[in-house]
Amino acid sequence: TEGSGNEYATMGSLLTLSALFQAKFGPFAIRDRANLFRYDMDLHRNDTVFYNQYIDYLVKDGGFTLTNDLDLLYFSDFGLIAGARYSLGVAFHDDSDTDAAELTQRVGPVLGYRFFDEYGAAFNQPTVLLLVQWWLTHPYRTGDEVSQAIPYIALAFSFNGDLWTSTQRN
Repeated sequence: TEGSGNEYATMGSLLTLSALFQAKFGPFAIRDRANLFRYDMDLHRNDTVFYNQYIDYLVKDGGFTLTNDLDLLYFSDFGLIAGARYSLGVAFHDDSDTDAAELTQRVGPVLGYRFFDEYGAAFNQPTVLLLVQWWLTHPYRTGDEVSQAIPYIALAFSFNGDLWTSTQRN
């Protein structure tokens, strides 16, 4: 419990295995990214779980978690990106460690704008994205303390580039 004096910082290691599938059909695209994480943390006392802020749930030390983000997107000719994202998270632990549910799910719209796309540029495809998702299932977001109408919101800026191609043109 926050403020109880039981909080502490720790260190550890994280192994991540990822798989990515993406395909584009005209202006439509599908992207599916799965991540399997294994944690080995230096927990104090007899603690067996820790809160992972990135995936927003309790994780068993030495255990595995799985996350999956599925995006269905439309890319317009003038830079607009619109679509939806479904996010799934699973923490693999037995009930003796925690009474929390092992599953989280969110769904919601994705809106974005790509300013330009110039093949071979060192700074290319600068894009602003807004993601708004609502929890379908979550062990702590049940509506008892905080309304489930309050969404998860992420605002991102991304870009990519090709240093090799851009230096070859000069």
